[in-house]
Amino acid sequence: MKSYRRKDNSVKNAEKFWNSVLNRKTSMLSEMAIPLKMFIRDIEGLKFQIVQNWCLCKWCQLFDPMNDNFNHWKEELSSYMLQLQNTKIKNGISKKKHLNKYFIDYYEFNDKDIVIGAIRDKFYKENIIDKKQINIVAIKFTQNIEQLINVISDSSKIIMTYIHEMFD
Repeated sequence: MKSYRRKDNSVKNAEKFWNSVLNRKTSMLSEMAIPLKMFIRDIEGLKFQIVQNWCLCKWCQLFDPMNDNFNHWKEELSSYMLQLQNTKIKNGISKKKHLNKYFIDYYEFNDKDIVIGAIRDKFYKENIIDKKQINIVAIKFTQNIEQLINVISDSSKIIMTYIHEMFD
């Protein structure tokens, strides 16, 4: 009679198979993460829109809460923030570190005059020309930039909650 015992190789082959399945699944997850260069490109592309829309929302809250564009600007701000918040960077690199680097260290959006320069054209386009109001909004942004960065860098925070708490 022939013996139908499994050979040791069949167990090893089964282990190899399941390990390869698990490796494929984890590599699929890591493929969803992007390289740091791409995240930096996203920051570069969105930084001015985030600053401008945040300031427009703050201006509406303080000076014109019935403005027809208020909800539109909040939605745009939410969209820009979500785009950065939902991005995963390969190798677990800190989003907060790079958001701080680009928003504060490189572009100095914690300086009122830099913020005014970044929003001036957008505010003019929206026919907001009161320099005192623009100055107040820029100061408010510099006071809240770290909180903004914290919300974007923490995927457990809900951006619409932040926006409602900040502007309503």
